[in-house]
Amino acid sequence: MVSYALDQKVRIDRAETSDSTLKSGSIERGVFRTTSIEQREITYKIAGPARETRKLILEIPKLAGYTLVEPKEGVEESDLYWRIPAKVAAGKTVEVKVIAQRPSVESVAVDDMGDGQIAYYAVNNALDAKTRAAFAKIAELKRTMEEHETLSESLAAKLEALTEEQSRLRANLDAVPRDSDLYRRYLKKLDDQETAIEGLQTKIADADEAAEAVRKKLEDYLASL
Repeated sequence: MVSYALDQKVRIDRAETSDSTLKSGSIERGVFRTTSIEQREITYKIAGPARETRKLILEIPKLAGYTLVEPKEGVEESDLYWRIPAKVAAGKTVEVKVIAQRPSVESVAVDDMGDGQIAYYAVNNALDAKTRAAFAKIAELKRTMEEHETLSESLAAKLEALTEEQSRLRANLDAVPRDSDLYRRYLKKLDDQETAIEGLQTKIADADEAAEAVRKKLEDYLASL
């Protein structure tokens, strides 16, 4: 990454970091579009010889799509390189920081975003109040829908267990005399279970219907943005 005259008395250490900062975002028909600034920061620590001053040029390949924002002065450019001058006094170490940035535009369907992402954007001040409020509303609708879905799954598990128990009870019923008290107890329990099964089936249907209603409300809300 760095070109300079061959000089065994000069040592250059390089460290690089990168990050992305959200600048704005909006939701349109269920698609969240963001504009961010991607930044790469390269720090060169240059240690010169003990008794001599050194001047050198850091020749850094340009990063595709990036604009150099630091340093602001003394930089020469070619089609392929940024050339940054540096001067090191005798026995000293200098630090040269190179910062390059580029804009980044991304799109993602809100349906594909996780609950954590939605909650994050609902309070992210890089977004305007309208977009934050939209994410808060989306989070509320998704939470309500998931509550209904969780209830349906819980009831379905109970229904499955009760159905299995009913199958075992029917097998026991076939194994005892029809005129016995045990048979009558099994029959009564079987009848009670049938009533419970019907109740669970109704509750599952209600929970599924409620979840679907909220899902439709969420779809309509996203389409309206």
